[in-house]
Amino acid sequence: MKVSGILALTPRKTSILKMRASMLVCISLFAILALLCYEAQKTGFTQLKEPIAIIAILIAVFIYIVFQELRCTRLDGIVRNLLREISLEGDQLKLPRGTHVKLVELELLKYLTTRGNLRSSVTYKTVKNLNDNVANLNLAREGSYTFAATVSIHRGTKITVNPDKPFETGVGSIVKDRFIYIGLAFHFTYMGREFLAVPLLPSTFRVEKNLLRVRHCRDYAEATIRTDYDELHTSITYRRDKSRSVKLILSPIEEVHLRSSFHDITLIELNETSSSAETVKLPTLKETHILIVPVDEMYIASRVLPIDKIVFHNRKSYKTLISGYGESILKLILDLPMKKDVVDYSTLITAYEA
Repeated sequence: MKVSGILALTPRKTSILKMRASMLVCISLFAILALLCYEAQKTGFTQLKEPIAIIAILIAVFIYIVFQELRCTRLDGIVRNLLREISLEGDQLKLPRGTHVKLVELELLKYLTTRGNLRSSVTYKTVKNLNDNVANLNLAREGSYTFAATVSIHRGTKITVNPDKPFETGVGSIVKDRFIYIGLAFHFTYMGREFLAVPLLPSTFRVEKNLLRVRHCRDYAEATIRTDYDELHTSITYRRDKSRSVKLILSPIEEVHLRSSFHDITLIELNETSSSAETVKLPTLKETHILIVPVDEMYIASRVLPIDKIVFHNRKSYKTLISGYGESILKLILDLPMKKDVVDYSTLITAYEA
């Protein structure tokens, strides 16, 4: 197993600015509150009760924001210390002495709410207690595995993900990332904090079914699919009568896991009788990476996966990373006016690299 190195979530550049701005607002609100209280002593509290209450609530909110940012900043320091004390030797991850390591089944999600806010969820259960502070990365190959990540452009409540145009941005847009990991990982405690060592493993692909067909009356389409390591080769033959179009779509992750799906990628779309072929290079991992994550949902939500440090098989400019996603679906869709679409599908299956 070729291992690239150890990664940790990195703080957003806006975190310190956000904390300082919140502290400045708090100081300003305290000054306004002091002035209102001074005036209230002169005139009585009857006229100033509501403004004082509103400002007190605002102060409490901004104090909470500052507290959470300070807590995450302290955890950043613990993570930096931890990274100095762990090492990789071959497929062995050596943790600080005295650390008790457990192999766990992990579900780690980072997703966007309907309001466009980042949230995270961490759930795990122990599979095996390991005897010392060394984690054998090969143990993570024994279970099922799903890993995917995107760095996306966020505009209001809409996400735009286009692997072919990774630098697509808009005025006032904010880059947001999401990821999912379902598989085996290593749990340990350091300086009183729980941590997870998550192995991100390279994988290869194969399709469950190589031929897809859709038909309705005189409308017909056929798609052939094959994989070549990290390349997905597709072709469509389409005969159009009353249908609007036919398209072949790759759906990387089912919605049940992320509460909002990774966006579908349209591989081929035809609007007239014709044939077309397309080869897609999937942005898969080239080497195994170890991600060190504190078991702290707020910390995970406020930090960024260092996707720029991960080595890809394909284009360096990709802002989407997908590897080991066993639940991806290839859909051939015949779009019919005023009728239910005709769909045939195949699963894109993954396996660990040797």
